[in-house]
Formats: sequence, C-alpha cells, structure tokens
Amino acid sequence: TEATPGTPVNPPGTSVQNPLPDFSSLVTQVKPAVVQITTKLQRSASDEDQMQQLPMPFRQFPFGGGMGPFGHSGPQMRAVEARGSGFIVDENGTIVTNNHVVKNAKTVSVTLDDGTTLPAKVLGTDARTDIAVLKVDAHKSLPYIQLGNSENVKPGEWVIAMGNPFGLGGSVTAGIVSAQG
Repeated sequence: TEATPGTPVNPPGTSVQNPLPDFSSLVTQVKPAVVQITTKLQRSASDEDQMQQLPMPFRQFPFGGGMGPFGHSGPQMRAVEARGSGFIVDENGTIVTNNHVVKNAKTVSVTLDDGTTLPAKVLGTDARTDIAVLKVDAHKSLPYIQLGNSENVKPGEWVIAMGNPFGLGGSVTAGIVSAQG
C-alpha cells in the first residue's frame, strides 16, 4: 500500500518496538533440511607441478609440494577433502548443491542436521549453472525444502541464505532481492 504522509512505514512482520525482522522461526523450520557435503578428491601430479611454481612461502603446508612443517619434501599424491552446503528437496533424499562442490569428487558424503553422515551419489551436474543433484538413502523420510517459483519474487523482498561454509556449521545471512532477471 502507499505510504500516508506523517505515518511511519514498517515492513511486514515488524513492529514499532522492534523495527527489524526476526528470522529465527524461519531458520528453525528450514535448518533440518540444510546439509553439509564433504567430497574427497585426489590431487593429481599436475596440481603438484603447479604448486612447485609458486614462491617458496606458498609451497609449504597446507598446500604441499615443498618442505612442510612435518618434514616431507617433494610432490606427493594425497587425498584432498572439500566441503560445501546443500539442501534436501524431497523426503526421499534428493539434494541440491553446487557443481563446484562435487566436481571431480572420488567420493561424496552428506552430513544431516542431526549429525548422521551418509554416502551420496551424484545424479547429475550442470557446470554452466553451477548446480548438482545428489541422492542419499537414509532409510527414512527426511525433512525437505519445497522449491518455489522465482517468477513470484519481487525486488525489495527479504531472502535468507543458510549453509555450512568451509564446514563451519550452520550459518545464516539475510539480504534483499535487488532485481529480477
């Protein structure tokens, strides 16, 4: 509705006592469907060769290649672990994440909000949109997030992002939609 001169304008869901929105109920509702994704990658010899071309301080642990604090030297093939976030989109364990999280993964596992870790299968990826779809078998119905229609989103609406960046646990951030298209 249009603002009336001399009348305060408060966003929906706010009050004069607390003019800022409170997302805690939404976070509590959505958090069980947000998962942590762990991928195991095998570093290749070409990755190690590229590391050898970096200046000395950058070749040391944890990057590998040079003499590290644990006394190893020379290139070594070793597994690398990467972490990311995703969310469950149906009760049967279908998960959406980013393609870059699972790209070149030897194995993928998913840790649910309750701490359960399950092996995951990559069903499909799309590098152009940076989307990947995974599947886990939890042998039970899982909490999930129902996808909406992005055509209904309007500039100025609140949005939140939840995830597990760098394996740090559940993070939440808020912003507003700045534009469509």
